[in-house]
Amino acid sequence: MRKFVLFLLFAILMSGCTVSGYYVLNISEVERPQSANERYGEQKIINFKENNRISYTYEDELIKIAWFPQLFEFSFILENKSDYSIKIIWDDAAYVNTKGASGRVIHSGIKFTERNYPQLHTVIAKKTYLDDLLIPVENIFFNEGGLLSGSGWDVNPIFPIKANAKRNLEFLTKQYIGKTVKILLPLQVQETVNDYIFTFNITDFIIKKRSEW
Repeated sequence: MRKFVLFLLFAILMSGCTVSGYYVLNISEVERPQSANERYGEQKIINFKENNRISYTYEDELIKIAWFPQLFEFSFILENKSDYSIKIIWDDAAYVNTKGASGRVIHSGIKFTERNYPQLHTVIAKKTYLDDLLIPVENIFFNEGGLLSGSGWDVNPIFPIKANAKRNLEFLTKQYIGKTVKILLPLQVQETVNDYIFTFNITDFIIKKRSEW
Protein backbone atom coordinates (compact mmCIF):
# COMPACT_ATOMS: atom_id res chain seq x y z
CA MET A 1 0.00 0.00 0.00
CA ARG A 2 2.84 2.37 0.88
CA LYS A 3 4.49 1.77 -2.51
CA PHE A 4 1.22 2.54 -4.24
CA VAL A 5 0.84 5.86 -2.36
CA LEU A 6 4.43 6.83 -3.18
CA PHE A 7 3.84 6.00 -6.86
CA LEU A 8 0.67 8.10 -6.86
CA LEU A 9 2.45 11.08 -5.29
CA PHE A 10 5.28 10.72 -7.82
CA ALA A 11 2.80 10.68 -10.71
CA ILE A 12 1.08 13.82 -9.42
CA LEU A 13 4.38 15.63 -8.96
CA MET A 14 5.55 14.66 -12.43
CA SER A 15 2.30 15.81 -13.99
CA GLY A 16 2.92 19.22 -12.45
CA CYS A 17 6.36 19.50 -14.07
CA THR A 18 5.14 19.67 -17.64
CA VAL A 19 6.18 22.53 -19.91
CA SER A 20 3.63 23.96 -22.32
CA GLY A 21 3.10 26.77 -24.80
CA TYR A 22 1.20 27.85 -27.88
CA TYR A 23 1.72 28.04 -31.64
CA VAL A 24 1.71 31.18 -33.75
CA LEU A 25 -0.27 30.87 -36.98
CA ASN A 26 -1.28 33.21 -39.73
CA ILE A 27 -3.49 33.05 -42.80
CA SER A 28 -1.20 32.87 -45.81
CA GLU A 29 -3.78 32.24 -48.52
CA VAL A 30 -7.51 31.93 -49.16
CA GLU A 31 -8.73 30.03 -52.21
CA ARG A 32 -12.19 30.45 -53.67
CA PRO A 33 -13.85 29.51 -56.99
CA GLN A 34 -13.19 31.65 -60.04
CA SER A 35 -16.84 32.67 -60.09
CA ALA A 36 -16.48 33.96 -56.51
CA ASN A 37 -13.40 35.94 -57.53
CA GLU A 38 -15.44 37.70 -60.16
CA ARG A 39 -18.58 38.24 -58.03
CA TYR A 40 -17.12 39.11 -54.62
CA GLY A 41 -14.17 41.27 -55.51
CA GLU A 42 -10.77 41.66 -53.96
CA GLN A 43 -9.60 39.76 -50.90
CA LYS A 44 -8.18 41.29 -47.74
CA ILE A 45 -6.22 39.29 -45.14
CA ILE A 46 -5.27 40.83 -41.80
CA ASN A 47 -3.47 39.17 -38.88
CA PHE A 48 -3.48 41.15 -35.64
CA LYS A 49 -3.49 40.89 -31.84
CA GLU A 50 -6.15 42.57 -29.73
CA ASN A 51 -6.68 42.18 -25.96
CA ASN A 52 -4.18 39.31 -25.87
CA ARG A 53 -6.24 37.46 -28.47
CA ILE A 54 -4.71 36.84 -31.88
CA SER A 55 -7.16 37.20 -34.76
CA TYR A 56 -6.72 36.10 -38.36
CA THR A 57 -9.23 37.94 -40.50
CA TYR A 58 -10.30 37.49 -44.11
CA GLU A 59 -12.72 39.75 -45.95
CA ASP A 60 -14.28 40.17 -49.38
CA GLU A 61 -17.62 41.58 -50.56
CA LEU A 62 -19.50 38.43 -49.46
CA ILE A 63 -18.08 37.64 -46.02
CA LYS A 64 -15.83 38.78 -43.23
CA ILE A 65 -14.44 36.01 -41.05
CA ALA A 66 -12.15 36.21 -38.01
CA TRP A 67 -10.40 32.99 -36.98
CA PHE A 68 -9.18 32.28 -33.45
CA PRO A 69 -7.17 29.02 -33.33
CA GLN A 70 -7.55 27.42 -29.90
CA LEU A 71 -6.03 24.39 -28.19
CA PHE A 72 -8.73 21.96 -29.34
CA GLU A 73 -10.64 23.82 -32.03
CA PHE A 74 -10.75 26.69 -34.49
CA SER A 75 -13.19 29.33 -33.26
CA PHE A 76 -14.52 31.85 -35.77
CA ILE A 77 -16.91 34.73 -36.24
CA LEU A 78 -18.43 34.81 -39.73
CA GLU A 79 -20.23 37.91 -40.93
CA ASN A 80 -22.61 37.74 -43.89
CA LYS A 81 -22.13 41.02 -45.75
CA SER A 82 -24.48 40.14 -48.60
CA ASP A 83 -28.19 40.68 -49.20
CA TYR A 84 -28.84 36.93 -49.25
CA SER A 85 -28.73 34.17 -46.67
CA ILE A 86 -25.58 32.03 -46.50
CA LYS A 87 -25.62 28.33 -45.66
CA ILE A 88 -22.60 26.51 -44.25
CA ILE A 89 -22.64 22.99 -45.71
CA TRP A 90 -21.05 21.20 -42.75
CA ASP A 91 -20.97 17.71 -44.24
CA ASP A 92 -18.71 19.01 -47.02
CA ALA A 93 -16.46 21.03 -44.71
CA ALA A 94 -13.00 19.60 -43.97
CA TYR A 95 -9.78 20.03 -42.03
CA VAL A 96 -6.48 19.22 -43.74
CA ASN A 97 -3.74 18.41 -41.23
CA THR A 98 0.02 19.00 -41.52
CA LYS A 99 0.43 15.65 -43.30
CA GLY A 100 -2.02 16.65 -46.02
CA ALA A 101 -4.79 14.30 -44.86
CA SER A 102 -8.31 15.68 -45.25
CA GLY A 103 -10.92 14.83 -42.63
CA ARG A 104 -14.39 15.58 -41.39
CA VAL A 105 -15.19 18.35 -38.88
CA ILE A 106 -18.02 19.04 -36.45
CA HIS A 107 -19.15 22.36 -35.02
CA SER A 108 -20.75 23.56 -31.79
CA GLY A 109 -23.90 21.74 -30.73
CA ILE A 110 -22.85 18.39 -32.21
CA LYS A 111 -22.34 15.62 -29.64
CA PHE A 112 -19.11 13.67 -29.89
CA THR A 113 -21.15 10.44 -30.08
CA GLU A 114 -22.82 11.86 -33.23
CA ARG A 115 -19.59 13.06 -34.88
CA ASN A 116 -20.12 10.82 -37.93
CA TYR A 117 -23.83 11.57 -38.36
CA PRO A 118 -25.09 13.99 -41.06
CA GLN A 119 -25.08 17.60 -39.87
CA LEU A 120 -27.73 20.18 -40.64
CA HIS A 121 -26.71 23.29 -42.53
CA THR A 122 -26.20 26.48 -40.56
CA VAL A 123 -28.04 29.48 -42.02
CA ILE A 124 -26.63 32.98 -41.58
CA ALA A 125 -29.25 35.59 -42.46
CA LYS A 126 -28.25 38.61 -44.51
CA LYS A 127 -26.29 41.32 -42.67
CA THR A 128 -25.87 39.12 -39.56
CA TYR A 129 -23.04 37.04 -38.13
CA LEU A 130 -22.36 33.60 -36.65
CA ASP A 131 -20.08 32.84 -33.67
CA ASP A 132 -19.08 29.17 -33.95
CA LEU A 133 -16.19 26.71 -33.93
CA LEU A 134 -15.05 23.57 -35.66
CA ILE A 135 -13.24 20.50 -34.34
CA PRO A 136 -11.43 17.91 -36.49
CA VAL A 137 -13.22 14.59 -35.98
CA GLU A 138 -9.88 12.74 -36.15
CA ASN A 139 -8.97 14.30 -32.79
CA ILE A 140 -12.04 13.00 -30.96
CA PHE A 141 -11.64 9.74 -29.06
CA PHE A 142 -13.11 7.71 -26.22
CA ASN A 143 -10.87 7.75 -23.16
CA GLU A 144 -11.05 4.47 -21.27
CA GLY A 145 -9.83 6.24 -18.16
CA GLY A 146 -7.19 5.22 -15.68
CA LEU A 147 -5.98 5.56 -12.16
CA LEU A 148 -6.62 9.28 -11.85
CA SER A 149 -9.47 9.85 -14.29
CA GLY A 150 -12.71 8.28 -15.37
CA SER A 151 -13.73 7.19 -18.85
CA GLY A 152 -15.48 9.41 -21.36
CA TRP A 153 -15.19 11.25 -24.66
CA ASP A 154 -12.19 13.51 -25.05
CA VAL A 155 -10.35 15.60 -27.67
CA ASN A 156 -6.66 15.68 -28.52
CA PRO A 157 -5.07 19.11 -29.05
CA ILE A 158 -4.83 20.18 -32.67
CA PHE A 159 -1.03 20.24 -32.24
CA PRO A 160 1.05 18.84 -29.34
CA ILE A 161 1.75 21.57 -26.79
CA LYS A 162 3.15 19.80 -23.71
CA ALA A 163 6.22 17.81 -22.69
CA ASN A 164 8.00 16.94 -19.46
CA ALA A 165 11.03 19.12 -20.26
CA LYS A 166 11.75 22.23 -22.29
CA ARG A 167 14.18 20.50 -24.67
CA ASN A 168 11.65 17.70 -25.29
CA LEU A 169 8.96 20.26 -26.05
CA GLU A 170 11.25 22.16 -28.42
CA PHE A 171 12.09 18.91 -30.25
CA LEU A 172 8.42 17.98 -30.47
CA THR A 173 7.09 21.32 -31.66
CA LYS A 174 9.82 22.22 -34.15
CA GLN A 175 8.49 19.44 -36.38
CA TYR A 176 5.41 21.59 -36.97
CA ILE A 177 7.08 24.96 -37.58
CA GLY A 178 6.90 25.91 -41.25
CA LYS A 179 4.06 23.51 -42.02
CA THR A 180 0.50 24.37 -42.99
CA VAL A 181 -3.03 23.28 -42.21
CA LYS A 182 -6.15 24.09 -44.20
CA ILE A 183 -9.84 24.53 -43.52
CA LEU A 184 -12.43 24.03 -46.26
CA LEU A 185 -15.65 25.92 -45.56
CA PRO A 186 -18.39 25.51 -48.20
CA LEU A 187 -20.70 28.53 -48.26
CA GLN A 188 -23.90 28.38 -50.29
CA VAL A 189 -25.49 31.58 -51.58
CA GLN A 190 -28.82 30.92 -53.31
CA GLU A 191 -28.02 27.90 -55.54
CA THR A 192 -24.25 28.42 -55.74
CA VAL A 193 -21.78 26.73 -53.36
CA ASN A 194 -18.52 28.63 -52.89
CA ASP A 195 -15.69 26.53 -51.44
CA TYR A 196 -13.47 28.78 -49.34
CA ILE A 197 -10.14 27.16 -48.42
CA PHE A 198 -8.19 28.92 -45.66
CA THR A 199 -4.48 28.07 -45.42
CA PHE A 200 -2.76 28.63 -42.07
CA ASN A 201 1.02 28.74 -41.75
CA ILE A 202 2.54 27.58 -38.45
CA THR A 203 5.28 30.15 -37.95
CA ASP A 204 6.45 29.70 -34.36
CA PHE A 205 5.93 28.06 -30.96
CA ILE A 206 6.10 30.13 -27.78
CA ILE A 207 6.92 28.36 -24.52
CA LYS A 208 4.93 29.81 -21.65
CA LYS A 209 6.73 31.47 -18.80
CA ARG A 210 6.36 29.80 -15.43
CA SER A 211 4.13 32.69 -14.29
CA GLU A 212 1.69 31.84 -17.13
CA TRP A 213 1.26 28.16 -16.21
